Amino acid sequence: MSNQMPQSPKVQVLLPVFNAEPYLAETLESMLSQTFTDWELLIIDDGSVDASLDIIEKFCQRDSRIQYRTRLNQGLVKTLQELVQWSSSELVARLDADDLCHPERLKLQLDLISGLPKPSLVGSWVQLFGAKNEVWHYRQIDNDIRMLALFGRATMCHGALLGHRDIFLKYPFDRQFERAEELDFFLRLMRDPSIRFSNVTKVLYSYRQHHESVVHRFVDERLNLYKARFNSFLEDLEIYLTSDQQKVYFEFLYEPNRLTASELPSLIAVFKLINKLVDDEFPGFLNEAERRIKNHFGINSPVFTEN
Repeated sequence: MSNQMPQSPKVQVLLPVFNAEPYLAETLESMLSQTFTDWELLIIDDGSVDASLDIIEKFCQRDSRIQYRTRLNQGLVKTLQELVQWSSSELVARLDADDLCHPERLKLQLDLISGLPKPSLVGSWVQLFGAKNEVWHYRQIDNDIRMLALFGRATMCHGALLGHRDIFLKYPFDRQFERAEELDFFLRLMRDPSIRFSNVTKVLYSYRQHHESVVHRFVDERLNLYKARFNSFLEDLEIYLTSDQQKVYFEFLYEPNRLTASELPSLIAVFKLINKLVDDEFPGFLNEAERRIKNHFGINSPVFTEN
């Protein structure tokens, strides 16, 4: 009889579940449709009070690659951390209980990460569906992904991630930023030069938009957390904005409809200031800023001139 430990699958997919009954079966079916088959799905039911656990148990009976645990509700961040600790494969992927994986998601992401140095994190383009329909075309190049952190949002889709488990162990999710944990996670990662980032330039993940999601139910709380966390990120970069500078910059990033044309000179000055301080670490920032300003204000001529 062999005493060897069973070999871990190539990739383990981490799925937190809380009251996802309307969507969960479709999500799990999308995992079963994967063309790459050497995976295991780890599920923690975070104290659901609907039929989520019944759905999970039925799928576990259908496919032994699906494993689950259940307990009382402790929140998303704690559940994510437990999933990371439970996993054992070198590579782990994320999935949310109301979203969908396209059939080639794991295959194409594994193909991409196999050509990158360790540790790496890869995502993909994302299709929004439901209450909102559009495609998010995330950047492919590492420098571009890092640079976009200066625009105050997550630079990859958290649910669509696949990467080396060591990254998630080194950068545990922070309960202080529950409901903005993905932004906090990415802002910490973007300053680590040992990690390589990339995205498959193809839609491999569908992100469901509905009015019961955290994004919709906690809009104001998430916005305040985003602003606070992003401001601390700027200060870590030794970028200290005055209240007036912060107002115009944050309006542009988070509430652009409030921004008036009269504030454009102040906004341009803030971009120049930031670029002067971080150009070496985040090349391409000013070019991206010019593109966004032109799109927002309908400007055709150059926005930035030499000092």
